[in-house]
Amino acid sequence: MISQEQLIRNFSVMENGEVDFFLGAGASVNSGIPTGGDLIWFFKREIYCIENHISTEKFKDLKLPSTQKLLQDYFDKKGGYPPKYASNEYSFYFQECYNSCIARKRFIESKVTRHNPSLGYLCLADMMIENKVKRVWTTNFDALTETAINIINPQQELLICSSTNSDSIRNFNPTYPSVCKLHGDFRYDNLQNTEDELQKLESTLQEHWLHCLTNRGMIVIGYSGNDESIMILDILCKRTLSSSFKYLQLSKVKESIHSILLLISPKKMVLHAIFSLLLAR
Repeated sequence: MISQEQLIRNFSVMENGEVDFFLGAGASVNSGIPTGGDLIWFFKREIYCIENHISTEKFKDLKLPSTQKLLQDYFDKKGGYPPKYASNEYSFYFQECYNSCIARKRFIESKVTRHNPSLGYLCLADMMIENKVKRVWTTNFDALTETAINIINPQQELLICSSTNSDSIRNFNPTYPSVCKLHGDFRYDNLQNTEDELQKLESTLQEHWLHCLTNRGMIVIGYSGNDESIMILDILCKRTLSSSFKYLQLSKVKESIHSILLLISPKKMVLHAIFSLLLAR
């Protein structure tokens, strides 16, 4: 374990574009966007209240232990539902709550639009404009990185790569900063939310990711590891990348994701959770 100060010093001497960022849902919390964990309880409440003809107003605060216990006990008693904290909880309850693909898309749109980027996103955007960071990878559907860049410099060129748009990968130009959407872009694409959809993460994007990381480190922010599709990369990394590294860590992530992080860095360094405090502002 090292300090944040040590990690920042390491990052400050890295060359431009030598480190990519990977953003999970936790990076967007302070911009007002719920995490996957928050949405799981939202889905459970929706299903429970409709099935029992109860107003959702009765359970406004989904963080209350008593509310969570009531909801979880209900689904545990019914049977056929994943246990609490299972890796497929999000995808299962999302599909159970909204079984229409278009309904899921509209739901995501309602949650990620009209939000302002936090200070951390503005800092990241500035680093991208200055070419310190060339590429951001994300499982998020929001456009906070793009919005932050537009706020600072509306004329800045930015490429969007998407798992559901193969042309965006084939036409990738490393000259410009880019945001790579691993689950699709809600503004243009079909989204990947359910278990089957997550398992179909486009192989060309996986290959593109591994190729891009061949000469780079990676900074991971707000990602818990509860993502079935990203786990596919574990196999690919073991086949193609060296496991000789120096691993710098500030905060804990799910153990299952470590096997990926410990392999992705031919530069022999994986930087983990740098600027997590900035992104929380």
